[in-house]
Amino acid sequence: MYKHIIFIITIVCLPFFLIGQNKDAFLKGILLDNSSGEAIPFATIQIKNRAIGVISNNDGSFRIPKSFQEKGDFIVISSLGYTTKEVLLSDLQFSSVNTIYLHENIEQLSGVTVEASRIDKKRIDANELVRRAIQKIPQNYPSSSFALVGYYRDYQTKKGSYLNLNEAVIEVFDRGFSHNDYKSTRAILYDYKFNDDFARDTITSKPYNYDDKSKIIKNAYLSNQGGNEFTLLRIHDVIRNFNVNTHSYVYVLRKDFIEQHKFKNEPDTFLNGKPLHVVSIYKNDALGLVKGKMYISKNDFAIYKLEYAIHSRRHTLDRTQIAKNKAVNSEAHNESLGPLIFQVNVEYQKFGKYMYPNYISFKNSFFVKSSPKFYLESTHLDSEKQRVALIFNNVVEKSNALKKSKYKVYHEKKRLKIDRIQIDSNKVFLYPIGTSIFVERNKIFNSSNDSINFTLDLKNLRDIQNNILNRSRKYQLTQFREFFVQEIKPGIKAPKEGLFLANNKPLFENQSTFQSKDLEKYWMNTPLKN
Repeated sequence: MYKHIIFIITIVCLPFFLIGQNKDAFLKGILLDNSSGEAIPFATIQIKNRAIGVISNNDGSFRIPKSFQEKGDFIVISSLGYTTKEVLLSDLQFSSVNTIYLHENIEQLSGVTVEASRIDKKRIDANELVRRAIQKIPQNYPSSSFALVGYYRDYQTKKGSYLNLNEAVIEVFDRGFSHNDYKSTRAILYDYKFNDDFARDTITSKPYNYDDKSKIIKNAYLSNQGGNEFTLLRIHDVIRNFNVNTHSYVYVLRKDFIEQHKFKNEPDTFLNGKPLHVVSIYKNDALGLVKGKMYISKNDFAIYKLEYAIHSRRHTLDRTQIAKNKAVNSEAHNESLGPLIFQVNVEYQKFGKYMYPNYISFKNSFFVKSSPKFYLESTHLDSEKQRVALIFNNVVEKSNALKKSKYKVYHEKKRLKIDRIQIDSNKVFLYPIGTSIFVERNKIFNSSNDSINFTLDLKNLRDIQNNILNRSRKYQLTQFREFFVQEIKPGIKAPKEGLFLANNKPLFENQSTFQSKDLEKYWMNTPLKN
């Protein structure tokens, strides 16, 4: 078992086919908190009495096919800590984004708070709550076959803008929690698209590269286990995979989770009027800082939601920040949340007797190193004029380039003194003292060519845009992979024969699609453009 942060991740950027739905035939909405005005992500939006729905995006947005409006349908909106709300689709405008406000469940929460203060000593210990919740997984989740149809997507964000958005509709055939998910679950790809309505970036789409560090996840080690993105995303559902090793901070949920983490009771909350325990999760070691929450049913200890995030640790804190951390969390008083390494949110919903997946959202931060904007294109010896010519891709900054300390010129491992320097736009001419290096016929070469034992060492040269020679720029982005369930089908088994997704190759690399007659029931909840 690795002692590093291990999670499974892969990147592909391959052609997609455009889906046949009319992109303009959708009602668009956004969910906001009535008090703060903040967006409400991951809320469940269900078509009433149809068992079909969608999950709101990170910005609270969602899309519903206009055909449901024409049928006179309602949507039922529910989210942890908010009062469930019904909205008649005919009340929504087709030509604009409809804002819907949700109200915090204040009345019920205040009642629970008062009650909890009276019986605080009788509350179940946080460790015991988590233990019971994990112990009850075989009873609370289906052990027999079921199917899920949902919306899959992967994308990146840079400064809040979407990049490389890929989308699909997938049906999953799960044999139940008594079977190994990776080995037994099958999936069919119904439709997919390469969404060119959003920006594409070929550099950030490339695979992670730890050799030249052109694309890396800081403070994390990637385990390359192969497989398509959707299959690997499902592995990070530690509730579904409670009996197997997932990643090194959770390991095996059933036997390692309680031992490896600390827990604390938080104020209760509600979902669809049902009371839920809230337990905060904490872990702090040399590899990073873990914070999260688990939402557990008060009735049967079913886990409705798990939030789990790992941040690198930031060691340098000023006194004000240390004091602030002491007030918030005494256990982390010398620590501060550094950059996110990865985060997974998993939510389940009650459907009949059992808990079924509602969504899984996995994100990780990564760093990309761009190619230098200023570099040396070629070098040659000018025998006629007794000089070394340096040709750059950009115009050099003259005052900087005229400094002799910026250059070290060697011939036969002996450093040559520079008599003078001449600048002409993107060309720098060095006039060394002595003519021995010009005896040979003039030849073109680059600085890495030591065939004539001539080398250059250039230090911090700049162009007129202030770019430093051979200096790469590093910037941070966030990668998302998400699956949102639109329909649950208890008791449904995988067909004996079908165009199943291959687990050992990328999701959109020569994978077959199956044109289901029910495809029109499902849709892609494409985020709103910035």
